[in-house]
Amino acid sequence: MAQLVGVLVLLVTLWLLFNKRGKTSQSVKEKLASMEPAAAARWLLDNREELDGKDAEISEALSERELLQRWKRGLDHGDAGKQADIAMAVAVFGGENGRKWLLQAWDQNSPGVQLAVARALAATAEPELLDELLPLLQSERPGLPTRVAEVIMALGDKAVPTLVNQLRNVEEGREIIIQLLGELEAAEAAGELVNCLSHSQPGVRREAVIALGKLETTPEITAALLHALHDGDWRVRAQAARVVGIRGIVEAIPSLKKLTRDERWEVSTQAEKALQQLYIGGTESGS
Repeated sequence: MAQLVGVLVLLVTLWLLFNKRGKTSQSVKEKLASMEPAAAARWLLDNREELDGKDAEISEALSERELLQRWKRGLDHGDAGKQADIAMAVAVFGGENGRKWLLQAWDQNSPGVQLAVARALAATAEPELLDELLPLLQSERPGLPTRVAEVIMALGDKAVPTLVNQLRNVEEGREIIIQLLGELEAAEAAGELVNCLSHSQPGVRREAVIALGKLETTPEITAALLHALHDGDWRVRAQAARVVGIRGIVEAIPSLKKLTRDERWEVSTQAEKALQQLYIGGTESGS
């Protein structure tokens, strides 16, 4: 008899637990469906600790088309605070489908939406997202490439291997990739950046000079910058002169003296500034 009672107690306990979990799941879904998008998003964010362990349930609720359509209207027409809450809630709880939804919402002309999505993705992004972010750097939407770059920058060192690989293998968008590597001060990209100084496009060579100027100076970088002082494009020469002055590369003094007579005033002016920086830095003996 005692064994039978024990079995019955166990069955009742399991039923109660199952029933409770079902009601909790249903209440979360119903709550999200019954609230205005911004309020529902704020509720999710404010109760994140209490909702721990229910990410899958919430993600499933956020994948429903009707709900997402409502949230999209809220994202498009809400004020800055509501846009931020909606984007962040989807980024935190929406899973892979949520990120895809955010990327689709991102690719539009609304500065408010772009900012809200950028901040949400920057706070939650993982390196795997780079494959979807990189094509958006070429978007013609005003402001969007800048926002995409902000998210990539938020990844920090995690983004560098993918960016280096992109620079090595993909021709399109090289200038933006070079800029990002420079801002990240990615020392491991030095070799590829040096290679870019032989690129046929002056814009790529110019950005490579700027990026190399942000890295810790090495013999390889010094040699590359000295070579860039003699580039056939005046924009590259001017940037190279600026960088060697800032980085205190005394080996550049003979070339800089010649550049003070460059046919382009932009180059000669940068060369004169660089020489002044090098002399003030106590390197006059290197002339």
